[in-house]
Amino acid sequence: MMLLDDEVKLSVQRLESLSEGIQDEHEDLTSLTLVRQLQDSLHQVQQQLGTHDLHRQGQSIIFQMATVDLNSG
Repeated sequence: MMLLDDEVKLSVQRLESLSEGIQDEHEDLTSLTLVRQLQDSLHQVQQQLGTHDLHRQGQSIIFQMATVDLNSG
């Protein structure tokens, strides 16, 4: 009877260990998913900022050209 109790305890320990491993993997996957979502958001923001920056540079060039026209005219 004692052997059966020991086997049950060992099986319970194995199940607990497996459960912890699965939980750790789930947390890792959740973290990885969050990291990917953050990277996607960052990429979108960078694209928007890049577009905004290009627009601002374009306005600056137009302003410089207008200033040159006014100065030469």
